[in-house]
Amino acid sequence: MAIPISGLIGYYPFNGNANDESLTGNHGTAVNATLTADRYGDPDSAYYFNGVDAYIDLLSGFGGPTSGTVAAWVTVESYDLGYNMLNLIVGQADNFQLGLGDTSTGSDGLWVARLRAPGGFANAVGPSPDPLPTDWVHVATVWTGAELILYIDGMEESRVPPGTLTGAAGSMTFGMFAGKDYWHGNIDDVVIYDRALEPSEILELMAPEEPPPIPEPGTLALLGLGLAAIVRRRGWRWRH
Repeated sequence: MAIPISGLIGYYPFNGNANDESLTGNHGTAVNATLTADRYGDPDSAYYFNGVDAYIDLLSGFGGPTSGTVAAWVTVESYDLGYNMLNLIVGQADNFQLGLGDTSTGSDGLWVARLRAPGGFANAVGPSPDPLPTDWVHVATVWTGAELILYIDGMEESRVPPGTLTGAAGSMTFGMFAGKDYWHGNIDDVVIYDRALEPSEILELMAPEEPPPIPEPGTLALLGLGLAAIVRRRGWRWRH
């Protein structure tokens, strides 16, 4: 995955662990979430959340930047409906939520990004995931200080005011919030920025990471297992 570096404060590729590979070092602890294959089929490169008691707990939240971006690749196996029955990919305290909504947000069973703003939550509501996708979905939200924007698979689905985060102190989790609102499916490649990414940068997050140039056969033989380990680690795919 191509990662814009400017403003990156959290990067979770889930390559064998829940560590933050940005310079922030805000590592996670997996609780009942299990490693699984990512969207390329690489083993132990994403986490599966069972929708009951699985989540990843981070050392701290990301604070309250006036503008920011959160994005992730996910799959959906099922989701809950009804009042106060969110299904969360990412949640921070009671002021930021990304996932599938509930009746209290006017987004029951719909993709939603929620931001606590002056006067209450702003809700950027997208479409339903039904019929449940059999492939991975890229979900991203951006707040600019003026607007909250929701993207699904790189396409803007909703744009609402005011897009200003308030009351940002608190813990952060992937896959649930406050012992409820559990996610049922896979989560991978979570990124967090303290700036609003442009639409072209959202598309960059969706692009597969480019591998290094293919070495000459003699060089490849000399590199041997070292190169193979790097390729597995980064999830590269050679183009033919």
